[in-house]
Amino acid sequence: MTVSDYSFFADVAATGLILGIGRGSTMQEVEDSLGGDYLDDHGDGFIRRDYGLLEITFLDRNGWSCGFIIVEVHRLAGDRSLVPPAIEARYGPLPARLTAGPYFTALTKRGFGPERVADDSASDYLRYVIPATECVIDVVDDPQDVVGWPGFGEVWSLSLNPLSKSGMNAPR
Repeated sequence: MTVSDYSFFADVAATGLILGIGRGSTMQEVEDSLGGDYLDDHGDGFIRRDYGLLEITFLDRNGWSCGFIIVEVHRLAGDRSLVPPAIEARYGPLPARLTAGPYFTALTKRGFGPERVADDSASDYLRYVIPATECVIDVVDDPQDVVGWPGFGEVWSLSLNPLSKSGMNAPR
């Protein structure tokens, strides 16, 4: 895997944005950036928009705005076609798996080294945060391999959410 294979994931962690959208973006801004191919899940005071690789949750706070984003890296192991076309057009094909060691090295070279966060609620994961962007990175810490899923030492997800300073993650 080359450094360019990590570009999308490194940009997310280092900027807190995906193609210019992030927390606070409107539904229209997200659709303008990522397109209209998504599924909506409506809840009480939130709408979760599933773009395959991404889950973007909008909160109703005097109008709908993005509250948090989860990059569901583990989904790529089963279906690399889940990458939104706008992301693939910018970054090219994404890898099916993201190994934490080389990814963290790429982040550190950019000046965004991850810091370990203690979190007893995620026993099968090690949790890291990029303090500057509040990006939470969950890494599989279970040595038992499950065919078709990320294994030990591979990234499960990236989360951009306001709860990350406490080490807590948005709901999976």
